[in-house]
Amino acid sequence: MSMSSLCDDELGLILERVHDPYDRKSVSLVCKQWLRVEGLTRLSIRVFELDSLRWFLPRYPNIVTFECSTLINDDELKFLAKTCPKLEVLNLSLERPFHDEFTTVFDNVCEDGLCALGNGCHKLSKVLLRRRICWTVVSLVKLAQNLTILDLAKCCLVTDQDLEAIGGWGLCPGKGMVGVLIPNTNWAMSQLEDHQLGLILDWVNDPRDRKSVSLVCKQWMRVEGLTRLSIRVFEADSLCGFIPRYPNIFTFECSKLINNDNLKLLSKTCPEIKVLNLNLEECPIDSEEYLLAADDVGDDGVCALANGCRKLSKVSLRTRKNMGNVGLVSLIKLAQNLTNLDLGWCNKITDQALEAIGAANSITMLNLEGCSLITDVGLDYLATGALSRSLKKLVLENCYQVTDCGVSLLRQMCCLEELNIAYCGRKVTDIGCTEIAAIQTLKILNLSWLYNISDPTLVALAENCQNLMLVDLTGCKLVTGAGIRAFTNHGRVETLVLLFCYKISGNDLEHLALGCHSLKYVVLDKGKKSRIPMMMQRNISRFYDLIWR
Repeated sequence: MSMSSLCDDELGLILERVHDPYDRKSVSLVCKQWLRVEGLTRLSIRVFELDSLRWFLPRYPNIVTFECSTLINDDELKFLAKTCPKLEVLNLSLERPFHDEFTTVFDNVCEDGLCALGNGCHKLSKVLLRRRICWTVVSLVKLAQNLTILDLAKCCLVTDQDLEAIGGWGLCPGKGMVGVLIPNTNWAMSQLEDHQLGLILDWVNDPRDRKSVSLVCKQWMRVEGLTRLSIRVFEADSLCGFIPRYPNIFTFECSKLINNDNLKLLSKTCPEIKVLNLNLEECPIDSEEYLLAADDVGDDGVCALANGCRKLSKVSLRTRKNMGNVGLVSLIKLAQNLTNLDLGWCNKITDQALEAIGAANSITMLNLEGCSLITDVGLDYLATGALSRSLKKLVLENCYQVTDCGVSLLRQMCCLEELNIAYCGRKVTDIGCTEIAAIQTLKILNLSWLYNISDPTLVALAENCQNLMLVDLTGCKLVTGAGIRAFTNHGRVETLVLLFCYKISGNDLEHLALGCHSLKYVVLDKGKKSRIPMMMQRNISRFYDLIWR
């Protein structure tokens, strides 16, 4: 028996097992019979050139999927409806049009084409009309009884008349929204209760989509506000106008000036807040904002927040100059779940506030950068209180009244993993820093620009801090190669920052490369690059990366 003796049905059974489009195209070139049967068994087609549609489409009467992403007119759709009555999926999503294509779209497309499809293709279940901006879908919806999915994203001229025809679909066809039709029912989105609609909105995470949702109707606006979890405010003056819409937010952010009255309103309206980020943007001294800083949030506002928002866990008040001890003490006592506290550059914070912070047992991150009134007494409160058993990160950068006495006390912090005492001045020396080496949990240590730090500190760290992974020694000009070589047998250190450490040579770096197998990066200033031979740099780079800054 030869292949030529096979009837169309038998040949069709063979071709059903051929799925690759290129293979099917090759099959269709064998003979006229194979060409005819390949067309009869084709289930999907994607068209790029509509000029030849009438010539080749009759070959494929049984297709169930038709795709076209270029401009198509009503006459071609009518021809498609007559030729391919078994269509189930119609994807006419238009590619992003050029400016000159809009005219063609408006001139050639109207309701007749969709009406013909609804009449001719009764099995249509999925229709995608994305960016076909001038179509109306009334006739299509009425005629296609099996329609389950309709994509009208960016069909900006869809009207209320279309939505009335769609019936069960309550979503407006906005950006990125796909409507799912539920035929043969009288169900409508307006029948949903607030909590049911809230469950739907929980799946909408994009802020722009949520904004679009809130414009649908008053119910959607109300529910969108009730389900919003975070908000960022740029104009604090208008806070009273919109914040009552969002009573359940967990996160509140504002980087502009905000006064005590606004925070009092916030505390009454949003008692569920857990994350409060009030980091203030830097503003020029001669700017209007700087002149108005006297009205910025202070103790009264923070006290109100502490009373109203008892679930606060992360609070950042960076650069809020009016922030003082009273508000902070109230916050510490009332916010029992507080874990992160950023008070960077709050210049009015003193040791009195640190006494209250030291008594807290939940704080894991404390940033006191630039709090220039803090002294060794304050560090004593931190090191001997309940805080010492929970704190994992402590930033004391630019606290220049701190001395060796205060730094030595930090050895009592048994959980501390990250410590930053950069720019603390000349009163911090090897005496205090060698005591830090007793903190065996320490992983990250920043000693930048401590001019009186030298090799004994590094030796103590290398011997005792076995978990240390990063050490920043920028500007520690007394550190020599002997101190760096102390890390030769250290098993965990990964990064050493040695910017402006002028007493370290290429030989020291090479010795470190051969002995410290955990080391991955060493950061050096560009001026040192010319003083280390290129061959030595290549040898070192086999073991860890040299980063030049």
